[in-house]
Amino acid sequence: FVPMEWLPKSVVGIAHALPAYWYIAGNEFLKTTETLQGKAMTSLFQNMFFLVLFGVLFLIINLFVLRLRQKRNG
Repeated sequence: FVPMEWLPKSVVGIAHALPAYWYIAGNEFLKTTETLQGKAMTSLFQNMFFLVLFGVLFLIINLFVLRLRQKRNG
């Protein structure tokens, strides 16, 4: 992984569509935060929300593909 500070803004913008971005952003946030109160918790929960959202999205895609395979195989 390359630190986000080194990447062009266009690459970071595209990275928002990937779960790795939210994982790394959450870890970086926890590394630099001394206390988890108020706005800090909101930022952490935002990162966690997107990770859970990606997990649910991948689960739905997996179930859809499994259903297609079952229909195709009889």
